[in-house]
Amino acid sequence: MQKEYIDISELKKIPILTETDNSYIFKMKDYILKIYKPAYIQDIRLINMDIERKILSAKKIETIPEIEVPVSALYDIDTGIFLGAKYHYIKGLSYVDYIEKNARKYKKIVKYYDLFEDIFKRAEKESIVFPDFSNYGNLILSNNKLAKRKLTLIDYEGIQIANHPATDVSKLLIPFSPHKTKLIFTPKYINKLFFTQELNIYSEYALFFADLLNISISEFGIGGAYENRTIEDFFRIIGLKDYDIQNKIWKLFQQNEKNEFLGDDKYKLLEEYDIMSIKGTDIKRLVKKR
Repeated sequence: MQKEYIDISELKKIPILTETDNSYIFKMKDYILKIYKPAYIQDIRLINMDIERKILSAKKIETIPEIEVPVSALYDIDTGIFLGAKYHYIKGLSYVDYIEKNARKYKKIVKYYDLFEDIFKRAEKESIVFPDFSNYGNLILSNNKLAKRKLTLIDYEGIQIANHPATDVSKLLIPFSPHKTKLIFTPKYINKLFFTQELNIYSEYALFFADLLNISISEFGIGGAYENRTIEDFFRIIGLKDYDIQNKIWKLFQQNEKNEFLGDDKYKLLEEYDIMSIKGTDIKRLVKKR
């Protein structure tokens, strides 16, 4: 990965495309400049994460072309201080916009889960984990039906790759909770700074039920928002009565059980259930078809 030196004063002439908790994003022609906030760089260094080294060692992953890799590492031309990363600008529809556009077209939503599972399976062979996968803003869908890449993952920093841990974790996986132990920080899902492959599958379920029913599975069970909210409560609230799918969800919370992808069960769910709104709440539930 090459180093590129830029004049900070020139950035002041460019409108900020967006601001996140950790960075400022600028668009320059066909590129995106991601400038990290100094406090963010300092914070991750305190926990022995070297984001500069991660960007400098970045390279294209042939088996997972969906991952957008940085073009260069950015430095201040005057001080030589590391600033961030440069990426190609990816045209397309963000996944969050796609979900809003197809809010009740559940089959159009579920079809992407075949691609998600395929990416996760290829990632396992490369020892890659996506702790920030269920962050909707990181998924860009191609508007071109002939495009080779139907989906682009744009948050390279949020990917655990080689010996570089992820710098971000999706909020969908970490519920607001007074309890110290969150499920994804138990031994099944993390070893020191590195997440296990089990997290990719857990992310699929977290995103799936958020997309279809507007409910967070991480609010239940170990480390959930309320100590007495069990997995059985989750099944009851969403109206899930299918034992096979229940068992797959149950395994997510068991330390000695391997997670399973939803697979064809996601289509089985749509075939056997209607999805209805729950009065007085944004959550939806499953109603068994007659």
